Amino acid sequence: MEPAIPKMSLIAVRPQSSYHLNDIITYRYQNQPNNLITHRIIEIAKYKLGNLYVVKGDNNKNIDNYPVSSQEIVGKVVLVLPKIGRLLELGLNPIVLIGLFYIPLGLIIGKLIARLCLRESI
Repeated sequence: MEPAIPKMSLIAVRPQSSYHLNDIITYRYQNQPNNLITHRIIEIAKYKLGNLYVVKGDNNKNIDNYPVSSQEIVGKVVLVLPKIGRLLELGLNPIVLIGLFYIPLGLIIGKLIARLCLRESI
């Protein structure tokens, strides 16, 4: 979705009562409900049973393969925090977890043990 949403951004979405042309929405992919996609509405087809939204990523040459129904939309993008996604990704990296959590924890435990040993020797 660059340039509107830079890579590795964290976004917040909020359900809306209606969606409009040029809204950036997040929706559940038709055959993979756990897969979320964020694209821009470029056309709205209104039907008696509800709207269908034609969507496209800003950097994509083609529209998405199928229109999105209102039931598939999670919400409209209401907040973009650039680069925060990169920090979250790093935080889940095992090597980073070792460096930021386990090593300091080991040092703290080591100091506590050293203090206990000093008290017992006195």
